[in-house]
Amino acid sequence: MMDLKSRRVWVNQQQLVPPLSAQQFKLLWLLYERNGQVVTRPDLVAVVWGDEQSAGVSDQALDALIRRLRDRISALDPTQQYIDTVRGHGIRLNNPKA
Repeated sequence: MMDLKSRRVWVNQQQLVPPLSAQQFKLLWLLYERNGQVVTRPDLVAVVWGDEQSAGVSDQALDALIRRLRDRISALDPTQQYIDTVRGHGIRLNNPKA
């Protein structure tokens, strides 16, 4: 569950503490809004970094952000893989309780 106004995130009914970084929150919010749909890498970069800065963002920077977000979420629920990579297409949020 996510609350946009307070920027709080709950995983498996536990609040993520400390809060996510601004970039991690933007990434997760985009995936949460798309409700299981695959989001392309260019769309992720445009939303997280903004259109003006997105030209200089490497695949490695995006991969590192996704990895850090996965690590934060798995700390509260290691039994579920919430962020799935769809090879050749992008990533999606796998949130069975939503």
